[in-house]
Amino acid sequence: MVNDWERLGITPVNNKEYIFKALRESVKEANFESDLEQVFKYLETYKSLVTKVDRTTSELDKLTSQKKDSSDENEVIMFLDAESIYSTPEQLVERFKEIYQNPALRFNKLIWKSAIANAKTHSEVELNVFCLPIIKFLNYHFAVKSDVLGEIRKAFPFLNYFNSNEWKEVLEVQAEFKKIETFLKVGHSDIELYVECLKEEPLTLAEKDLLIKHLITADDILKKGKIKEAYILLANEIPDDKKPAFVWRKMLNIVFRAGVEYRQEGALSIFINTLNASLSYYPEDRELLYIRALYFFKAESNLLKVQEQLINTLKIIPNYEKVYYLLARIYLELKKYDEALIIFRNLQKTDPLNGAYIVYTASTFRHYIAKRLNDSNVVRDKGFYLDMLNQLISLDLFEEINELKAEIPLYPDLEALLLFSEALEKYSSSGEKDFEKLDHALSLTANREIVFKIKKHYLDNMLTWDEIASKREAIMTFHEEFPESWLSIYHKGKYFYAVGEFQHAYDCYKQAFELNADATYIYYSMAQACQRLQRYEEAVEYISLDMQKSRYSISSAKILAICCFRMGNYSRAFTEYKWLFSIIPPKDIIKDHLYYYACSLYNYINQLEASQTNVKYKTTLLKDGLDLFEELPKPKDFYTSYLGSETLHWLTSLCRSLHLNTEGLHYTRQILVHCSYVKEWIHEEATDFELYFMRELGMNQEIIEKLLDKTTKSMEEDTNNSSLALRSFYIAFAYDGLGDLENELKWKTKTAYYYANMEGEEYRTETQLEWLENFTVNIVNRFEGIFEHKKTIEAGKVYFDIQKTPHFRYTMVAYYMAIAYEAIGNKEKSLQYHQKVIEYDKQFPDVFADFAEISRLILNKE
Repeated sequence: MVNDWERLGITPVNNKEYIFKALRESVKEANFESDLEQVFKYLETYKSLVTKVDRTTSELDKLTSQKKDSSDENEVIMFLDAESIYSTPEQLVERFKEIYQNPALRFNKLIWKSAIANAKTHSEVELNVFCLPIIKFLNYHFAVKSDVLGEIRKAFPFLNYFNSNEWKEVLEVQAEFKKIETFLKVGHSDIELYVECLKEEPLTLAEKDLLIKHLITADDILKKGKIKEAYILLANEIPDDKKPAFVWRKMLNIVFRAGVEYRQEGALSIFINTLNASLSYYPEDRELLYIRALYFFKAESNLLKVQEQLINTLKIIPNYEKVYYLLARIYLELKKYDEALIIFRNLQKTDPLNGAYIVYTASTFRHYIAKRLNDSNVVRDKGFYLDMLNQLISLDLFEEINELKAEIPLYPDLEALLLFSEALEKYSSSGEKDFEKLDHALSLTANREIVFKIKKHYLDNMLTWDEIASKREAIMTFHEEFPESWLSIYHKGKYFYAVGEFQHAYDCYKQAFELNADATYIYYSMAQACQRLQRYEEAVEYISLDMQKSRYSISSAKILAICCFRMGNYSRAFTEYKWLFSIIPPKDIIKDHLYYYACSLYNYINQLEASQTNVKYKTTLLKDGLDLFEELPKPKDFYTSYLGSETLHWLTSLCRSLHLNTEGLHYTRQILVHCSYVKEWIHEEATDFELYFMRELGMNQEIIEKLLDKTTKSMEEDTNNSSLALRSFYIAFAYDGLGDLENELKWKTKTAYYYANMEGEEYRTETQLEWLENFTVNIVNRFEGIFEHKKTIEAGKVYFDIQKTPHFRYTMVAYYMAIAYEAIGNKEKSLQYHQKVIEYDKQFPDVFADFAEISRLILNKE
């Protein structure tokens, strides 16, 4: 059996250019009238081989990515600014210039984000001060991609600035800055397009920038309707040897309508000269060859000459569908209906929704049918009508079938096809399958081709798994009758999936795909089965292949995102959920999507290594993630489901770990105020988080008002509650923040005693006791450090009262108390504590030897 490689006369190779050359050599020898079917077989083979190459490339990329370090290369790039600080507009603009002038950096969004985040973190001035310097930078450095402009717009208050009086004054002097306002508000898709077009061109950055400037200027001129001036600018300002192919195409498109369609004086000769010049530089450029073909199609009256030109063009670019379309149109005008129909049918296979292909296929087929019906040499036997009906049914030409019905002889096979046609017509108009009519048709025929078509329709487009499960007998019979058919095996797999037999489903899908590798939608089904079998890596592999053809498939994007999460690839899961949110209608976002998005972000950030550099990146990453979360609509059941509160909890936890206190308080209060179903542990943590964020934000008076009365009363009634102890702790530090020393000491002491008197082994662990000792000694340190001598003495007494077990810091506390007593004039007590310093130093020698030495000197004097 000949394989695809052998059909094109080549050996297997992972090179699409090599395959294209083989296609061109094969087509070059073909006769475009007698061999048209063979030409399209070559094309089909070419597409199949290109698909295989894409799959192989995808696999190699996958292996390469697995060998890389787990951190994304872009994440590493984010750290490039770790050693620099851009605290002023001048410093940031200088960094922008460095990035802009480096071809390896200019179009990497994350590099710009890193600089922007650095400036926001270290800014010494208000952020609005950055606006005008950035605008001036962009005025001379305009070739910046829209996503970077979006990051700049989000980071700095441009929208407020553009509404300010200062901006109005700036525009009075420099009106050209108005275009920068437009860029920053809506981006600049034209520049974006030109940047992409020039990416691989062998030009310097300066040459590319100048080219883009001329192209944008030409676009502005065209918008004013000045076609001639736009053409002259591109023709004269850009040297021919520096014009990329797309610039030639742009020039040709400018003069095409004037020269070819409207025949304006002088325009046609300009078009022809430009076309010839462009092809001298790019003789095999697809678009330029197509423009030449289109010119012949529209301008040449001799149809045979046009036919010859189009065929010659296809022998150079045999995979260019638009040229086949022009050739089919010429065949139609030449009344070569057989050839035209072959082309239109094959074009419609490649693009079933193309309106022109549909209309011309139907129109050509009508001519073809009329020609055959009027051909006296054709014998109108059963075979003739079978062929006619099959072709008419394939194009849904039900009106023509009804006209032909009267003369069709009543053979059972033909009756079956007519019933099948009636059922199809009903389905196309109402969406309902006429199973009774289909069963009747099946009862009339044993023709395998007809039976296959009827059963295929019978089983196609079932919308629910319940419906598929209910058709067990039909599916199994279909497979028994056509065991060699990939489609019958595929339907069998769908039945197994519908009834929960996922391994059997996967086996059937795989077998079906082995029989028909062109049915790439089976990738989706295999991914579904692997997901249910918890083989997430395989699921990701299959759904990634499926999305090569349909990147905008929402159902595929859902599978890819959740499977990446399940396999622990949180970085990719986070990226895929962002992609899902970019394509899914807002009304279709469900709470599960938001939950796994938040969980992916949480795990992704926590997997990054801890370092000072990473903190900056993590913070930027989290802020971006939260910005998107805020933009997303929340489904009605978000706040009434436990998933809603858990989603907010993961975001809150991240905010706490990265000190985004304002955002953290926002999400914490959503949990406490808006969520109606909150698990107990989340409620407890959210309550603690709220106090933490309030403390970090300096909301001291609010903390006291919120906690004081309830906590005072509760602590009298409940002496063993860790939550109460924590509230007492926050009250104490709120008074600290307010500078109320009396209440600060009171509540810190109260907190210390409460913790000390709590019962339970969990409060007597070594860690807990060490924390309590550290807390109480810090009360002493706090008041000693601000020379509050009486409070130092009181805090010291609390320390010794709670810390019964001798501790090395006994020496330090006793020394501070001795100094405090001396300061308030109580010499007797001072000397007593100096003596204790000596005693504690013997227990814990050399820890506070300097304190002990001073105490000895004082005691010796006495």
